[in-house]
Amino acid sequence: MYTLVLNKKFLTLPIILILILVGACKALYNFSVLQSGEEILFDIVDADTKSVQFMLYDISVAKKGCKDSSCVTWELVRMADKTKATSDNKIKLPIKYGQIFSNMEIRQSAKPLSTGDYVVGATFAIIKHNKIVGSKIVSGSFKISTANSHFKLLN
Repeated sequence: MYTLVLNKKFLTLPIILILILVGACKALYNFSVLQSGEEILFDIVDADTKSVQFMLYDISVAKKGCKDSSCVTWELVRMADKTKATSDNKIKLPIKYGQIFSNMEIRQSAKPLSTGDYVVGATFAIIKHNKIVGSKIVSGSFKISTANSHFKLLN
């Protein structure tokens, strides 16, 4: 199990930075990082999950401050021809670290997380009445203080 330390500072991954620069997404939100047993979960802060649904375009987790692709511990990207608001493309929150979704390419299978600081970033489509009505860039950061069989969530 992991001991997780939440870090409320806002950080982004390179793919998210590129999307911001080209104006591909209209809104920016934060991930809430939680732990349930041995699972690390990512949820969107203040997400209106009652009136909208979400489709995940991409998500990645990487060691903080590392510019090398070897620091990516998990990455999924939606295939370009699989971006319709169909039921098999919709996801439920929260997202579990290492979770696999239909119609998404695994760029990096989930690696075990070692002690250290991490960033998580994702891009979501917002779906309302089975139509894509917008998108969100979501990011967050967290810290693993120990990677052993004892869990304690530290704020």
